[in-house]
Amino acid sequence: MVCAVHTERLTRVYKVFIKKGYFMSARSLDSDFFYDLWKKLTAKKEVIYALNNINIDIRKGEFVCLLGPNGSGKTTLLRILAGLLMPSSGRVEVMGYDVVNERTQVLKVVSYIPSLLASSAWARPNLSLWENMKRIARLLRIPTEDLVKAMVLLGLNDVKDMPFGALSTGQQARATIALGIVKGASVYLLDEPGMGLSPEVVRTFHTYIKELNKKAGATVVYATHHPHIAEELANRVIILYKGKIIADGNPEELIRKLGKEEIIESHIYGAWGNIVERLKKLDPLYLKVRQLRPEIGEYEIRMGVRSSRETLPRLIDMLVQEGVKIYHIKIFKPSLEDVFIHLVEGR
Repeated sequence: MVCAVHTERLTRVYKVFIKKGYFMSARSLDSDFFYDLWKKLTAKKEVIYALNNINIDIRKGEFVCLLGPNGSGKTTLLRILAGLLMPSSGRVEVMGYDVVNERTQVLKVVSYIPSLLASSAWARPNLSLWENMKRIARLLRIPTEDLVKAMVLLGLNDVKDMPFGALSTGQQARATIALGIVKGASVYLLDEPGMGLSPEVVRTFHTYIKELNKKAGATVVYATHHPHIAEELANRVIILYKGKIIADGNPEELIRKLGKEEIIESHIYGAWGNIVERLKKLDPLYLKVRQLRPEIGEYEIRMGVRSSRETLPRLIDMLVQEGVKIYHIKIFKPSLEDVFIHLVEGR
């Protein structure tokens, strides 16, 4: 297997000082220096694991979503993969380059697109958007025509002459995305890139990044805390929680492992005799039948099954053969959100 991303026992820790009790009263000290000194001498030092023994192998050309709540370690992991943050221990390789010893090569092969909160750090607010974009493009050796295409794609052409500081936060975020997607990288690291953007812009960006993945063979690692985004985009989802991997697989596989039944809900009429006994022959996990109007044999049926794909044709065949009329049939399946809530919140 050719790996775009490889980590072995990747760990990142932060040491913080925690003081309980008379913490606020110490602010009466006139100097921040003495306050910090007092805190370090009297407070308890605690190690917080942002990432704890993370082992990941991501193949070239994969589209992987890092799914997790805020504080789960997604941003820390992406920043380490981008060469912007060093691990406390463990080994990390991106496209075969070690992020610690070969950081310069790593920076050449990755494109890191941060969240909205960090999207304007690269720009000078007094310069126009176009001047800022050209300045960074020269540093990254991005052709001007590619930059223009990216700005048109993300709807920035009409505001290119405005000062960067006068742009909305959404427009600033789109500018960061435009720079990120035209770099021509082998690995794209996306940290909540759609946060604060309008739905149509997010849709356009998702379409473009999926094309980069499928047609250009780029590896995409997309961090989000929205399960529906992960289920829609990725062919593999890694769920992080408190710095650890708690699940890894394609969305269908993770949903199947949850073990929750699918539900078939139907509304029928013209059903005579003991409909419950006949439905039991389909081996449902559970069955609930509510009689609505006995004079026309009208029922509302709700049944849990292991696979609607297998059970639904048998149900329809049975109803048709007995001359039963169907108002409607609905199927409800567990989603990646169910998996996420079950693993993270335990329900």
